[in-house]
Amino acid sequence: MTEQRLEGPTPGAPRVVLTPGVETVTIAVPPIGPMGPMGATGPTGATGPTGPIGATGYTGSTGPPGATGPIGPTGATGPGVGSTGPTGATGPMGATGPVGPAGATGSTGPIGASGPQGITGTAGTNGSVGATGATGPAGATGATGIGGPAGATGLTGPPGVQGPAGATGATGPIGSTPIPNTRRLTGVGTYVPTTGTVRCRVQMSGGGGGGGATLTNAGTDGVDTSFGGWTAIHGTAGGAGPSAAATGPTPGAGGTGGVNGTGNLIARIDGGDGNGAGTQSNSILGLPGGQGGANPFGGAGAAGTSSASGGAAKPNTGAGGGGAAGNTNNTSAGAGGGAGEYVAFWMNAASVSFSIGAAGLGGAAGTHAGGNGAAGTIIVEEYAY
Repeated sequence: MTEQRLEGPTPGAPRVVLTPGVETVTIAVPPIGPMGPMGATGPTGATGPTGPIGATGYTGSTGPPGATGPIGPTGATGPGVGSTGPTGATGPMGATGPVGPAGATGSTGPIGASGPQGITGTAGTNGSVGATGATGPAGATGATGIGGPAGATGLTGPPGVQGPAGATGATGPIGSTPIPNTRRLTGVGTYVPTTGTVRCRVQMSGGGGGGGATLTNAGTDGVDTSFGGWTAIHGTAGGAGPSAAATGPTPGAGGTGGVNGTGNLIARIDGGDGNGAGTQSNSILGLPGGQGGANPFGGAGAAGTSSASGGAAKPNTGAGGGGAAGNTNNTSAGAGGGAGEYVAFWMNAASVSFSIGAAGLGGAAGTHAGGNGAAGTIIVEEYAY
């Protein structure tokens, strides 16, 4: 008994086995091949190659057998068994069966080693500067921080080279000097500077003493003058002529020793002393009295002559009055009164109290009267510069 094996047209196709003398066709289906090996996992990054296609699914059912070919003529009976007739033509292939289910996905392979780092690319050029944005509002001022310690004083640098002298400017016009306002004060009160006054030049004197009379009465002393803290001392009175021929009258002394106040002293001058008078004996005409003392304001009272009274000092000068003349009756003349002290000074403009010293009076007449002294004075020059 023999068999013939007919292979299919493609690998894995079913094989047809024919048994001589048997019309039955048996189709043997080959078993499914083993699953191919799992593909290696590709390196990370690029996708690895696709794994092999899974095993082919089961072959579909066999189509109907083809028609049996005609039986060839019976050959002559040979000895023994006759030769096998030719194999009938293969029937048409049956339709392909459905695709079998996909094989299970293989497990992920291990992560491949990292590839080498690529070369750093060339730096790109800087982009153009963008337009400046609008300035934001100023923030609130922060609290002042605690001052740090003062740094050490740096060394003094060398003197710089002196620059060339500039050209001399043209001479400006001569400025006019304002004439100061002059005020002569009287009595007692408060001095108030004229508006715009900046500083003052003040001159003043104390009151002058009166001159002495013939024989009877001496004059009286003058009174001090004051302006703020400044004072000018008065002159004293001249004495009367004594009846005794051997002695003369005492002349009045000039004022001295005043006090300086606030400001700058210009000058302080003692008042002049009055003049004394001589004595007489058996004179037909009386001797003249003594002249009054003077200060820088002048104005001394004249001496009495030819049995006359002493002259009064010029008003508001602080000078002393003149002494009266003697007569022919063996009497002496009166002495002159002393002048008040003079002082001049500068001070800044300010309101101050003042008092002008009164004059001393001449001695009252017994025979001839002495001359009155002059009251003191205060003259203020007000400067607006």
